[in-house]
Amino acid sequence: KILGKEHQCLLLELLQETLSPYYKVRTALSAEEAVGHLRDFLPDLIITDVMMPGADGITLVKQIKHNKHTMHIPLVILSAHQTNEVKTAGLQAGADAYIGKPFNLQYLLAVVNRMLESRKDMHEYYSTSASAYSFMDGKLIKKEDKEFVNGLNGLIEANLYDSTLTTESIANALNMSTRSLYRRLKD
Repeated sequence: KILGKEHQCLLLELLQETLSPYYKVRTALSAEEAVGHLRDFLPDLIITDVMMPGADGITLVKQIKHNKHTMHIPLVILSAHQTNEVKTAGLQAGADAYIGKPFNLQYLLAVVNRMLESRKDMHEYYSTSASAYSFMDGKLIKKEDKEFVNGLNGLIEANLYDSTLTTESIANALNMSTRSLYRRLKD
């Protein structure tokens, strides 16, 4: 066990030495310690091993990814356990990547950089008005308008053979007045 703990400390030192020139790095020797860090601050990315004292890495991944306050954090499993079952369990638990040991430091850096860039890109996208629009029939349309049109189409298709379907009944089904329905359709 002492050899395992020494190996774990050496790996943490290697990761800290590799990542520190680019990122602020905090380390934890156990899942419990990592969860304790999450109470103090939210990191931009988490790297964990499967084998740790106490709760294993898969359990830690589940804790992080099933918490609404931490589920957005990209998570990488870095582990010597390379069976398909363990890899699958890690990804199903919510890990964004699974890297087997031994690993290439440049590859790990590339994965970390890509995940952080992707997260930054998504944050920028959802912080702009571009996220309020989507494409429909080759045209840019507001998402709420697209939802309205899709709902209206669904309602009409479901009642296509109903001879009693009227503008008023459509407006009532959409919880709006006939006048509001006409206005939305005109827009």
